Amino acid sequence: MGSSTTLYLTDIVSTLLLDWLAISGDEELRRNSSPYSGSFFGGEAFLNYKTSPSGAEGRIRMLAYAWVAPLPPYPKGPNGPNNPVMIGFKAWESAKPLEEIDESYDGVRWLGHYCLETPDLVQFSSIRRVLDYGKREYEDIFDLDFSPDPADGATVLFNGTTASNLDPAVGFSDVRILLPGDLSNSTGVLRLGEPPGLNMTGSITNTSMEIRLDGAGNGTREGVSDLSPKEDTHVSFSITFLGTFDNDNSTAAVYVSPANQSLSWVLNGGAHSVPIMFHLGCQAFMVVFCLYFV
Repeated sequence: MGSSTTLYLTDIVSTLLLDWLAISGDEELRRNSSPYSGSFFGGEAFLNYKTSPSGAEGRIRMLAYAWVAPLPPYPKGPNGPNNPVMIGFKAWESAKPLEEIDESYDGVRWLGHYCLETPDLVQFSSIRRVLDYGKREYEDIFDLDFSPDPADGATVLFNGTTASNLDPAVGFSDVRILLPGDLSNSTGVLRLGEPPGLNMTGSITNTSMEIRLDGAGNGTREGVSDLSPKEDTHVSFSITFLGTFDNDNSTAAVYVSPANQSLSWVLNGGAHSVPIMFHLGCQAFMVVFCLYFV
């Protein structure tokens, strides 16, 4: 890998949150914390892959962080966002134990570049800013449905796929997936450009979060220098993540009420709130983000 790099989490937090705090003009929220700041979950992730025509396959163990937060009231654009929740995620290859995750984020010289870069093999967000200068508008990258878990009253489930009507289409800047190392007797990295129809499933509880991402697409193998030949490879993959709530880095905490399976965010150790409600899938349940002032 490379020399140690400070693990930072701001890159998986949607800029919509910063825009909302700026637009809202609420100095108290800016100075302190907001339940809209969301929650972090740290844990292990695995990237399983199979390539063709070479038939190379494998499993890469990673450490990872996820961020999940309620959608602020604004800004919004003509195309949304419509998901009531925002999700960010990144994962990097590491042999270190989970207890050493803070010391595991080692810089990498991808493709032999001189400068160290972030080691993320996987990084994505469920939401992105619309590419229109001067506008604070966002749209969902994934269309997600949320529903209560019929087998567990303390769990909320979610599932969905990448949106099909985006312009530009979902690309590497939205969903980053890299396969490093020696695959099919080639060096360098395999970069998936625009994997279509990604499927995301997962669950959220007060203390844990699970994510699974499944897909397939054509990737380009890039050599260790700009003069190296490039090869096109088809890859099918699945990414799984199980994380636990990071109390130290989270300014807000998730609360799933077992009584009615409502999902709320409250300040971590305290509380305030405005109600936002949405249906859990086709069920007659409501999820309420309650921000109680105390």
